[in-house]
Amino acid sequence: GNIAVALDNIYLIDRIVQKELETERHRMETEKACEALSRYVSPQIASDILSKGISFTGERTRATILFFDLRNFTAFSETMRAEEVVALLNHIFTDIVDIIFEHSGTLDKFLGDGLMAVFGVPIATGSDEQNAVMAALKIRDAVDELNRFRTLENLPPIKFGIGIHTGEVVAGNVGSKKRVDY
Repeated sequence: GNIAVALDNIYLIDRIVQKELETERHRMETEKACEALSRYVSPQIASDILSKGISFTGERTRATILFFDLRNFTAFSETMRAEEVVALLNHIFTDIVDIIFEHSGTLDKFLGDGLMAVFGVPIATGSDEQNAVMAALKIRDAVDELNRFRTLENLPPIKFGIGIHTGEVVAGNVGSKKRVDY
């Protein structure tokens, strides 16, 4: 009798411990996935993606695309050391990505001296076009502010272009089992 009760208690304790370990594993996996997604989207959108189980298989939807490009950057960068070019790009892109995230956009990719962001996928806000335009205006202001500092240091201003287009896209993952792009 006592042995059976002890075994039942051990079994029950084991089930509780296993359940707690499973819950902790799931929490850590979710946290890791959220951290990885936060490199492309704002933390809020990353959380929404994980909680809503957004599909990435390829769906036709409406989206707004924003392109940012540094003008004549090749010639501009030839006057700088490689480390200075990287530092400048990192500085500019850090500000721009923050602005994109603030306006519910998703970083799609860096394009050398530019980048592509999308608004409306993977999660639409209902004001994606407006968010893209507001982000573009804030990006313009950020680069203008950087140029004010560059002028004070007798450095040439950074020239740039921003393009925005809204239309139908197929949004989803494309690639292989080992590497995909959204």
